[in-house]
Amino acid sequence: DGEELARRVETDLPRITDALWARGHYAAIVRIRVGEAVASISAVDLGALATAAEQRRGRALVPVIVELQPLAAYRFTAPEVIDARNRRSLDPEMLPRRGLGIEPGDPASTASVLAAAARLSDRFRERGYPLVKIGRRAPVIDHRDASVDLAFTVDPGPVATLGPVSPEAVETIEALLVNQAGAPRSGGGASSAAGSSASS
Repeated sequence: DGEELARRVETDLPRITDALWARGHYAAIVRIRVGEAVASISAVDLGALATAAEQRRGRALVPVIVELQPLAAYRFTAPEVIDARNRRSLDPEMLPRRGLGIEPGDPASTASVLAAAARLSDRFRERGYPLVKIGRRAPVIDHRDASVDLAFTVDPGPVATLGPVSPEAVETIEALLVNQAGAPRSGGGASSAAGSSASS
């Protein structure tokens, strides 16, 4: 069916383009040819595609060709991390110890962005911010030098504190000794370090 094939082309074009963009190929050129009709991400003539397919119905197979020109992968500049509370650069002490995992010149892939956001989230949860929210500003893509400026926003939320702490199911060890072994104190910050101390 010519119309069904035309709609499939219309659906597949953005999917293919998105897959290339996810790998940093923001200048990629994608075309799909159906017979003599050509469709691109900026121009899809459903009528022409359907007609090209119908002209061969019952006579010959319809040639469908996907043309890809990925071109060069774009690269990240130095990523920025903004404190959502004051719109200023985040205190470097709050950043992950090993960085975001993105260096200037790295390929601008979606996977790298998601991994960096996860690092930020983990860092704040470790420091007792369980409700931290990591956002991203729309990336600025510069086609002149094939670069991508990336900025994260961090809203830490409130610091979590521990409620009353008491040992349970202790039969042979005095509760006092359990407390002295390093159990977290009531009112202290609920960081992952505190939790690991209590369970060790």
